[in-house]
Amino acid sequence: MRMRFLLIITLFIFSSVCANNQESFLKANALYEEKKYKYALESYDAIDKRGLAVWYNMGNAAYKMGDYTHAILYWRRAQKNSSYKIIQDAMQNISAAYKKLGYEKDRPSLSFLKKHISVMTLFLLQILFLLFWFVFFIAVFYLKKQRMIILPILFLGNFLLATFLIAKYRSIWYQKGFVIEKKVDVFTGPDQNYHTITSLRAADEFKILKKQKKWYKIKYNKFTGWVLADKIEII
Repeated sequence: MRMRFLLIITLFIFSSVCANNQESFLKANALYEEKKYKYALESYDAIDKRGLAVWYNMGNAAYKMGDYTHAILYWRRAQKNSSYKIIQDAMQNISAAYKKLGYEKDRPSLSFLKKHISVMTLFLLQILFLLFWFVFFIAVFYLKKQRMIILPILFLGNFLLATFLIAKYRSIWYQKGFVIEKKVDVFTGPDQNYHTITSLRAADEFKILKKQKKWYKIKYNKFTGWVLADKIEII
């Protein structure tokens, strides 16, 4: 497990416009290093504009406090628009937190596509896609003897990258929800008088389809239903 503490002070200071946020960030870092995790988490939580460093360190603090559900939530938020390294580190931490919750055996495994796009940034995929097309056109106009061998390989590579890009865009477009309660019922309609079709447990994730007052319509595996908004968090 990579419980790396992100002291990205310079990055945070330049990205923040509020002096109070900077002060809270530095104070929280100091409290974390003193192993006062509860107070560190409170200081991080006081920051209104939270970047990847704040979310990542909040995950660390929550984990140290034994709050594995919120630790996973914070690390998942830290993964948004992060570097490949931060995404990988956060994934290792999340995996360790799921084991602490006892989910390592029965937690659904990610598909090959989801597993790989989750650790690749959108910017990296876009660069690779453009690079492959550049090489493809170079091969078309300048290679003669090896053209019949190289072009199919490049075309296949572009096709795979396009598939990854589409999947990545879809993962960004859809809002994702996260269960913070031990058990959350999923109803067939936006009211507790409707039938329950399944239940979610702490740290389960799902797609959010739409919101209606205090309810969210969600999709979880093969189930589509409604959950109360105050039982979940948005990643």
